[in-house]
Amino acid sequence: MNHARNPASGRHEKATVSRLRSTLLVLAVAFAGLSVVSVGQADAAGTFNDDDGSIHESYIEAIAAAGITKGCNPPTNNRFCPDDPVTRSQMAAFLNRALDLASSGTDRFTDDDASLFEADIQALAAAGITKGCNPPANDRFCPDGLVTRGQMAAFLVRAFGYVDDGGGDRFIDDDASVFQDDIDRLGTAGVTKGCNPPSNNRFCPDALVTRAQMASFLGRALGLTPITPDPGFGAGWNYVGVQDPSAENATLTASFGYEAWGYDPATIPVPETNTHYVDNTAANCSDSGNGTVAVPRCSIPGDLPAGSVVQIEGGPYPGPVTITASGTSSQPVFIHGGGTISGVASGDHAFEIRGSTHLIIDGLNFDGSTIVTGFAGNGAFSI
Repeated sequence: MNHARNPASGRHEKATVSRLRSTLLVLAVAFAGLSVVSVGQADAAGTFNDDDGSIHESYIEAIAAAGITKGCNPPTNNRFCPDDPVTRSQMAAFLNRALDLASSGTDRFTDDDASLFEADIQALAAAGITKGCNPPANDRFCPDGLVTRGQMAAFLVRAFGYVDDGGGDRFIDDDASVFQDDIDRLGTAGVTKGCNPPSNNRFCPDALVTRAQMASFLGRALGLTPITPDPGFGAGWNYVGVQDPSAENATLTASFGYEAWGYDPATIPVPETNTHYVDNTAANCSDSGNGTVAVPRCSIPGDLPAGSVVQIEGGPYPGPVTITASGTSSQPVFIHGGGTISGVASGDHAFEIRGSTHLIIDGLNFDGSTIVTGFAGNGAFSI
């Protein structure tokens, strides 16, 4: 008998599954090119109510948990305003909270006296992270000015002390930028990948930085663990979060079929109670539509949105069901179901994930006794 990983303890433990030859459920999932880490639990709705679906949400949650952001609508602060551009004073606050800089009583600038972030600005100046906004005098900070990506690179390079430029010239569009060296150092440090995935040969130095993007920049610079909010399936989940939220817009497909294990679907009908569907109103299947029975070899193609769900119901199954997926996603894909597996043939596994890095399992019953619930796939898993 193989062993299953206990998501609470991290250990692999024996699973009790009766060895009958009648049914087998296999889920083989491979996501190419996706770097993930296991992360902790969050409240069902997340910290903020306006960042759901953002590719940067996991890092927004991470910097909120670290006390780097409080929100954008005090005193309620239930919103983050992810698409708003970052101001220079907000940048000062982000970096001061992130680095816990020493306070400074020196009033370096003439234009920040009315700013809520004056203390943050003074701390940033004392640490040498900002010089001002009007060289050569530099007696002004321009607290309400908007931060470009090039300026952001300079702020972070000074704040975190990056010196390695990796040989320089990482991007094709920053040669004329005064921040080119900072941009190269930020790229070498892995804090930025570029602005035009998947090529990422451009940095867009003059584009404004959004608050959501800033969350990812800070999260990577600080080495924070991304936090994926509970999608609402209940307590007890461990999550797999994406290390790199720039992995986006890739295609995920789910397909169902019995033929892979030698069963003849013509002689083994699919019970109507065995409903397989993808929670996606745009799902298009030649054999069945969204929410209807998916017959053998039925495919649901296309881009699945963040947090898509593959629902498995009914059972026991008359033969092995294979669900495959490929691509990358900024959010987990959930396997959520009540299918019962009555047993497996000798030497086979009742449940298997091969090379999975981005999958959440809930509510799969083994012979009516063993229940897999709240498991986040991160590597091989089998029972």
